[in-house]
Amino acid sequence: MVGTAVLGGIEEQQWIDRIADPLQRGIQSVLKRAPTVARVLHGKFLGHPLHPVLVTVPIGAWSCALVLDMAGIGRGRRGRKLHRGADATAAIGLAGAVVAAAAGLADWSTTLGPAKRIGFVHGAMNMAIAGLYGASLASRAIGLRPLGIALS
Repeated sequence: MVGTAVLGGIEEQQWIDRIADPLQRGIQSVLKRAPTVARVLHGKFLGHPLHPVLVTVPIGAWSCALVLDMAGIGRGRRGRKLHRGADATAAIGLAGAVVAAAAGLADWSTTLGPAKRIGFVHGAMNMAIAGLYGASLASRAIGLRPLGIALS
C-alpha cells in the first residue's frame, strides 16, 4: 500500500533525528520546569492523551469555514455574513491548532526512533497548514478574500 510505503520511508530517514533530537530535548527541558503544565498537556486529568481530543477543534472549525466560504460565494449581503462566519471559524481553528500543537509536542517529546520521525513530519506538515490558515486570515483581513479562501 502507498500509505505504508510512505510511512516506512519516513521512518527510515535518520537525518530527521539531527533536527528532532535537539527539539525534543528543548521541549523536555521546558516541561520538566513546568510539571503542572506537562501533566495538563499530556492529558493526565483525562486519563488519556489530550492531543487527539484537541485536534478536533481545528478539523471541525476549518471544515465549517470551508462550507461557509463556499456557501457565501455570489450571495451578496447574505454571502458577506457567511464569509464573516468563515473568518471566525478559521480563526477558531487556528487558535485550536496552536493549543493542539502544544499538547502534541508534549506527547511527541517522549517518542523514540521511527515514531519520533513520523511525529516530527506530522508536526511539520501541520505547522505548514497552520501557516497557510494564518496567511488566509491575514489576506481576508486586508480585503483579499479570494486569496484567503484559496490559502485555506
